[in-house]
Amino acid sequence: MADSVEDLLAVEARLDRSFAAAVVFFLLQTGWPLLARMMEQGGAAWVTVVNVALWLSFLAAYIWFAVAAAAAAGSVGRSRMLVGAWIVLAPFLALLPIPIVSLLIGASPLSIKFILSGELRSEIQRKTRELE
Repeated sequence: MADSVEDLLAVEARLDRSFAAAVVFFLLQTGWPLLARMMEQGGAAWVTVVNVALWLSFLAAYIWFAVAAAAAAGSVGRSRMLVGAWIVLAPFLALLPIPIVSLLIGASPLSIKFILSGELRSEIQRKTRELE
């Protein structure tokens, strides 16, 4: 568990920033092929290079999010390894051909982020009250 309010705020900020970066790169990586086709550049070599760069950027941001979520889990007394591993494995497990379960597994990193954020905010409020 984190020692001070400042530590908890830093963990929360890192979690929020990493999540935002993962979302932005996901949207860019998903929308880039459509934009390239709209510009009639779908077959150009540079479009493929940009697509690969965006994909690698998304992968890096997603791993950053998994590491930040694991750190946040440790700050609120949860298992770092379990949270980090689940966030990394969830996209692969979502590929299983089980209709509703696959959707829930794929969305679970999003819910983990919001659960951890709520727990961090509660812990920040508790520690702030202790200081008063």
